[in-house]
Amino acid sequence: GEPLHNSQYRDLFSNGPKECLEFPDYTFMDHFKKQIPSYPPREVLLDYLQGYWKHCDVSADDVLLSHCVRNVEFDNDTNKFHVTTEDLANNKTIKDSFDYLIVATGHFSF
Repeated sequence: GEPLHNSQYRDLFSNGPKECLEFPDYTFMDHFKKQIPSYPPREVLLDYLQGYWKHCDVSADDVLLSHCVRNVEFDNDTNKFHVTTEDLANNKTIKDSFDYLIVATGHFSF
């Protein structure tokens, strides 16, 4: 992908306690089946997130990697979001429309 700020540097242990990061419908205990430290390393957080995606039936086909969002517009006539992304690996522009849009940026960027 493109260079970007990332607060998850390689040797970081969680910069917040896991108790504040876990999903209410899928706890760390649900995933690991045992207690883990309050400040786990980033690999443990990634494993937990991947388990949550599986728990929610999110497949690899549902997630675009090496893509950048270039533009988002909402169409009041159709009640759709029109999203333009760039496939960085193949240098292609993709346009698609969605009923809902989630903006998810932050420290879960790996």
